[in-house]
Amino acid sequence: MAITITEIKNLTSSAIVDGADLTNFSFKGTTTDTITIKGDAPDWKPTDNIQVTWTDGAKAGGRAVNGMLDKENKTITGLVDVSKYSVSVNGQLGIGPDTKPDAVLVSVRIGNIPSEKNPKGDLIIDFSDKQDGAPGTSIKLNDLVGWIQGKSGDKTAVSFPPGQGDGKDIKDYEIEFKEFYYNVTQNTFDFNVQSKDGNEMKFGNFTIKKAGFRVTNTPVTVATKAIEK
Repeated sequence: MAITITEIKNLTSSAIVDGADLTNFSFKGTTTDTITIKGDAPDWKPTDNIQVTWTDGAKAGGRAVNGMLDKENKTITGLVDVSKYSVSVNGQLGIGPDTKPDAVLVSVRIGNIPSEKNPKGDLIIDFSDKQDGAPGTSIKLNDLVGWIQGKSGDKTAVSFPPGQGDGKDIKDYEIEFKEFYYNVTQNTFDFNVQSKDGNEMKFGNFTIKKAGFRVTNTPVTVATKAIEK
């Protein structure tokens, strides 16, 4: 069903366009961020803050703000939909062996607040949250194995290969979650883990640094480095 604009209000001056005058205004295409104007545009300043409200059939009414009038092109642009509430919950989830349940603190954020990383306000569960100074997530292999055993009931002693030379013991090797999120709205995910800085494994004459892997169903931008001639 077509969207019907019910009111256009200048939040700066409190001036209102309603009633029959609204027939001169319509959304451009299927979006709610731009309005086209038929006939004369209102005598408002281009810096005024414009609000638009509308109905969409049986759905709840919509509201957008932050519109700016462009008299020359007869449009109202930059409208931001504020029809729905957004929520975000964040914190650290402690997991680990039964004897030390907070051995690993998983930095979690669950929410649908629009942001530069999430412009559409999708519902995202992020297990590697680094927003607002959050610490992100890293796990020691020994603690991860202990947590898995605690959940599975397995009491088998695990023997890790011994560390060699100045390399880190394998059991203390730390894995960092660079990206570990699930977009519930889009049904997409990105699981990108890598060994933490300073963590090395030595096997004889071989040293493994910055080991990691990534599994995702979203497009990935691969950074390239220019080669000096």
